[in-house]
Order: sequence, then C-alpha cells, then structure tokens
Amino acid sequence: MLHEDITKRVLEAAMKVHTALGPGLLESAYQACVHYEFAISGLQFAHQVRLPLVYQGMQLDAGYRIDFLVENCVIVELKAVEKFSRSTSRRSCPTSNSVEGLSGSLSTSTYLTYDKESAES
Repeated sequence: MLHEDITKRVLEAAMKVHTALGPGLLESAYQACVHYEFAISGLQFAHQVRLPLVYQGMQLDAGYRIDFLVENCVIVELKAVEKFSRSTSRRSCPTSNSVEGLSGSLSTSTYLTYDKESAES
C-alpha cells in the first residue's frame, strides 16, 4: 500500500472520530476511538511505540512514544489542544528516517490540521 493511500485512510479515520465526538475531550478518548477505527478498517498498526533518540550515533531512550505506527511507515500523533500550530507538530512527533509523520488536532475545528513530511530528504 502506498503512503498516500495509508495517509488517506488515517485521515478518514481521524475525521470520522472527530465528527462523532467533536472537540473538548481528553486525548485518551480520541486515541481509543482512533484505535478502534484503525482496527475495523483493517490497517496494520502498533500503539504507543517506543521511539529512541539517536545522539552521536547512539540510540538513547528519551521517553518518546509514538501514538500509532500505521503499516510500519506512517507515524500518527494525536493531540488534544486548544489551538494547533506547526510548532506543536514539530515537538510532538520527532520522525525517524524511515517513516512519514502525521500530527493532527482532533479537538479544534471541523478540519483536521496535519503535517506530512517525507523522510527522503
């Protein structure tokens, strides 16, 4: 499956959850519902995946956890924030060299704001 196809399915699941729940809930509520949507859609995913920090060639456990790793190539970070900004996505999702990152706010508006970066830079 292509990254674009996976990304489309991820965004559809997130929008379905946001449309059903609306804004104002805890991040854990959105995560539980997105987890359910991914499961029933047939996407392969892992939840709360450890992401080590690489510093001077050494992998260090800095406590990063990825909310979802979908199809082993797309990182999904959900954030329940009052206002979503580009800096929020940069802080919340330190993408690795082998995946694309999506960060989205499920609590601010009708539209999902997301940041998609290609790791092939």
